[in-house]
Amino acid sequence: PTDANQTVVVSAEVDSQEVYVQGQILLTVRIQQAINLDSRSVSELQLDNAYVQPLEQNSFQRTQDGRPWLVHEVRYAIFPEQSGTLTIPPQVFTGRESSGRRSVFDFGSGGRQLQRRTEPLTVTVLPRISRQRHMASRTRPCSRGELVQDAGYLAGR
Repeated sequence: PTDANQTVVVSAEVDSQEVYVQGQILLTVRIQQAINLDSRSVSELQLDNAYVQPLEQNSFQRTQDGRPWLVHEVRYAIFPEQSGTLTIPPQVFTGRESSGRRSVFDFGSGGRQLQRRTEPLTVTVLPRISRQRHMASRTRPCSRGELVQDAGYLAGR
């Protein structure tokens, strides 16, 4: 968190800006809160032309500039299915400030609702290497000018 007045900060990052079709990208959505929240949720990640696999969720505490923060991380594996530019839309975090109820009989509406958005992210998705191009890179000329497949390729390496 950079602004000392912020109490909830939401960000997203990917582990790579470039990937091949059907390769894996890891997306981490990070929610950092310096206040207590009664409820919180993150929008469901849906992407066209990519398979999304939710992974783990982690929570931990961090102190930054003398201020304690509760950090929640949600991770996803993303597998693009088409070359081009993959845009990961803003993820929306919604939470409600704790009202500090003093009694179990206090059914007030709670504190104010907060909403934060991540910035959209873009990843370049490169075309998958074709089997023909892959095989061509694994051949070498022999003494009579013929192409011979590399034995490592035949062995599955």
